[in-house]
Amino acid sequence: MATYYVDLAKAYDHSDTGLDHTGNEWGGAVGLQRALDTAAAGDTVYIKGEADLRKLQVITYDNLAGGTFSAGDTVTESGSSAWSATVYEDNGSTEMTVEVVSGSPANNDSFDNGSGVSADVNGTPAKPGVVQDTNTGTPANRIEFTGVASDWSTGRGSSYQATLDAHSEATYCVAANDANAYCLYENLTLKNAASNNWNSGGLASHAVFRYCISEAAGAYGFRGGGSQVFDHCIARNNASTGFYAPILMLFSFCEAYGNGGDGFFGMTGNFAYGCLSYNNSDNGFELTTGTAAFNCVVDGNTGDGICIRSGGIDPHLVLGCRITNNATGVNIETTRDLALADYNVLYGNTTPYSGFGIWGDNNNTSPADDGYVDQANQDYNLKPTAEISGEKADSEIDLEWDS
Repeated sequence: MATYYVDLAKAYDHSDTGLDHTGNEWGGAVGLQRALDTAAAGDTVYIKGEADLRKLQVITYDNLAGGTFSAGDTVTESGSSAWSATVYEDNGSTEMTVEVVSGSPANNDSFDNGSGVSADVNGTPAKPGVVQDTNTGTPANRIEFTGVASDWSTGRGSSYQATLDAHSEATYCVAANDANAYCLYENLTLKNAASNNWNSGGLASHAVFRYCISEAAGAYGFRGGGSQVFDHCIARNNASTGFYAPILMLFSFCEAYGNGGDGFFGMTGNFAYGCLSYNNSDNGFELTTGTAAFNCVVDGNTGDGICIRSGGIDPHLVLGCRITNNATGVNIETTRDLALADYNVLYGNTTPYSGFGIWGDNNNTSPADDGYVDQANQDYNLKPTAEISGEKADSEIDLEWDS
């Protein structure tokens, strides 16, 4: 079981081993890509700093002459040296992954490695973000990817976040699939992807995310695959949905706010506890088949606080939630849905309930105010005088872990 180190602020050097943090750290976005390609079950990867994902590019080429390119080669645009890049890997004939050092490779550029090997760029280079598509952990030995402070110490808070910035050019920050089972990701901030910041194409990855942030994506903040756990994660200010959760996912103490779509969407067989979804441009939660939301705060969403929209016959549970200031508090859109919405607090919703099949509405409360310490500034902890429904409302939610 190995420990690897990635300094995202450092330039990539193929000769580094990644095995210590006294000069051998893997550098930059390409260094993180190498860690994703190398780490195996039980390994830990510590990551610090901020990566510019525009520098990780995949160049397709033709008219190869003089031999083949090798990992570690420095390639430059022939004649003008208008751009240069370090080769991470090359397939020997048509494609290479590089870290761009300066300039910007473009279609039809001729380039060489200074040792007689040359080729022409064939098409616009791709900026995929980092891609995890091979290595897997096990239930007993996950692969851990952890953001750390500048001195490599571990902890919680903004100084321990490692950041991947796509600058609205790289397609994703991280692209993964179900081959990457049993990985742990923590203390990572993903931002500004052209599409989804986190994109998981598989349905059974069994990944765990802890203290991760996704912001300002061109589409979804986190597009989960399935069978994943999100703990104390934040999805904010993304163009579409904050958390896209298709099936069998667990959310604990997560926040979704300021997103252009739903806070949490597509939740089939999923469970949310102690989560906050507020100020999103559609629904706070959109629940589909067989889902549950307990002790959640759902406030100020343009659409429904909680929307149940599946047409399925599996029951939905909405218990102990504080659902306030939305267009509709709880909305069941189809006649076949069964929902138990009980022990909730509803305040300030244009319509408290709408739709079909709500039952068990015996212990919900409609107080005189929302009960928050400072709703306007998103302090959703409860005032001592706040009305609660049921025996106990847990207001001790850590809203400031990322500061």
